[in-house]
Amino acid sequence: MDGDSNKNKNETITIRQLPGNDEAYLLSWARCVLQTDPDTYDMTLDGSSLQGWDGEKLLRGITCPTLLLQGTPELGGLMSDADVTLATRLLTHHAHVKFRNLGHALFIQQPEPVLRAVTNFLESL
Repeated sequence: MDGDSNKNKNETITIRQLPGNDEAYLLSWARCVLQTDPDTYDMTLDGSSLQGWDGEKLLRGITCPTLLLQGTPELGGLMSDADVTLATRLLTHHAHVKFRNLGHALFIQQPEPVLRAVTNFLESL
């Protein structure tokens, strides 16, 4: 990798810079955030929201067809490749689509490929 590629990889991207995050969307999102119970944020910050969490047990209990939509962790995607490997091992009937240029808000950033992935999954059932 050249020096410019490394520089760009470490650059901070604000949510406003992601596709689909225009002023109207961000204002709507802010209104939703204001309506959230403040304890939710406290539990997230202090780690207590995950107390008693057993992801493997939960995944083993899912028997319906499941679509895993994976964004890129560097762009805010929540599932790592290791998470997906674990999920695909434990889920009995699954499909997986990885979006290399999208973060957590897949459907907001680029709705067309996400809709196509969901439609293809539903049509396969």
